[in-house]
Amino acid sequence: MIWLPESPRWLLTRGRLAEGEAVIAALRGLETDSKECQLQKQIILDSIAASGYAGRKGTPLKAVFTNGKTQHFRRMMLGVSSQFMQQVGGCNAVIYYFPILFERSINQPHNTALLLGGVNMVVYAVFATASWFLIERAGRRKLFLWGTAGQGLSMVLVFSCLIPGTEAAAKGAAVGLFTYIASFGATWLPLPW
Repeated sequence: MIWLPESPRWLLTRGRLAEGEAVIAALRGLETDSKECQLQKQIILDSIAASGYAGRKGTPLKAVFTNGKTQHFRRMMLGVSSQFMQQVGGCNAVIYYFPILFERSINQPHNTALLLGGVNMVVYAVFATASWFLIERAGRRKLFLWGTAGQGLSMVLVFSCLIPGTEAAAKGAAVGLFTYIASFGATWLPLPW
């Protein structure tokens, strides 16, 4: 990190225009006097002016805890709460207990259970990749709601299939865990980022 330049926004906030332009140009692979470089510089300067802290050494920490015209506190809480809910949503438990379900409730051999856990991760990766194309089209709010509904219904399926305690019913629980991880991968996994 020592060798990395400061961000263009940080430099422009402090009035170091030439250095800010140089970093923008380096990031874009352009000359500092190019039209795109100047446009990016102007966009950053406009956002600094819109924040109400232009001409200062930086945005004070107390601005994060206020709800002024830039809504810093609201935006911070949206980010923090979505990251928090992503972690407490149970995805790690599903990943951990998936092979255990196959081994103990469906009576699969240990290696088969681990292999099916790997298949579960492939499903996870496929649906996470699909989400890249959905986010901008569907919108984050809709995906958060659909993901929550999908995960909730998947968990209802899991616990209702585990109640009888039979091997056949436990297979339904496995389907629920697959749909849970697919729903999580397509929605709650990428959305907070």
